[in-house]
Amino acid sequence: YVADEALLSRLCFSRFELLRHHERYVRLRLNDPDLLPEPVPRSGTFYYNPGRGCAVACTFCGGGRGAQLSLCARRGVVFLPPERVVAELSRLSRYGIGHWFTCFDPRPRGAYYPDLLARLAAEGLRLDVTFESWRLPSPALLKAFADHAGPGSVVAVSPESGSETVRWRNKGLPY
Repeated sequence: YVADEALLSRLCFSRFELLRHHERYVRLRLNDPDLLPEPVPRSGTFYYNPGRGCAVACTFCGGGRGAQLSLCARRGVVFLPPERVVAELSRLSRYGIGHWFTCFDPRPRGAYYPDLLARLAAEGLRLDVTFESWRLPSPALLKAFADHAGPGSVVAVSPESGSETVRWRNKGLPY
């Protein structure tokens, strides 16, 4: 079984009202303390990757190219159409969510995310975004973040090593 673009495009990942106690879940954030007795009003985080698959085989990851092939016969990477992602992210405000976290970056330095951020802005959506970049981000991505992402946005890079040789062997992507 492998979820292709057609199937993924029909799914909705932001129907939180279908979950019992969804009001509690939508307040969760990365590294949140075990929900304080007195919840602090703040925007929750939507953990959402706009695609599936991986182009590399990092030695430390269970979701790389080889694992994708073994676990679900996935060959390659599939991105959701930007208009589908915009529709998904536009639902967040009804739940009080203003932060989107993604670590799906199988084609670093590609045009997908700069285009997606511009489309979000064109729809009036200025989410805070945490984007884990698998390589040094492109100037186009950084410009799109500066122009279109919310003020609490972060581009996170994780080189995992100061050695380019070690990075190539363990990560498969250079810096």
